[in-house]
Amino acid sequence: MLTLLPLLSLANTYINYQGEHSNYGDHAKIRQHVKNHLKDIPGQNFEEMTDDDDLYYLFSIHDVNRDGYLDGNELREAFIDEEFGNSEGLKLEEIVEMIDHVLLEDDMNNDGKISWEEYLLSQSYHQV
Repeated sequence: MLTLLPLLSLANTYINYQGEHSNYGDHAKIRQHVKNHLKDIPGQNFEEMTDDDDLYYLFSIHDVNRDGYLDGNELREAFIDEEFGNSEGLKLEEIVEMIDHVLLEDDMNNDGKISWEEYLLSQSYHQV
């Protein structure tokens, strides 16, 4: 998951699974997170970035091994990313529960990781 995709005010978003929710968090926080990662790139105009650009960069930032998937380790790192404000007292059990939840909802082919396509598809039914 980019972001990954989001990754954000996760403690509240992930632990309560009933009703509408986002597995990747608040879009404003996603945009800020991406902006922080890209700020040193000369000529980058953040005002021209689209929501799709944000999603792509978020996925790419957290796809550490660049295999085109977000696995459990990459999801864990995204969920505890201090820049996203996600390390606020989350217990290991909560993080594991969050990862399991994301994989249950978004891993369409049950291979234990989230592909770019699965991540994009999840955005369509996780719009909050």
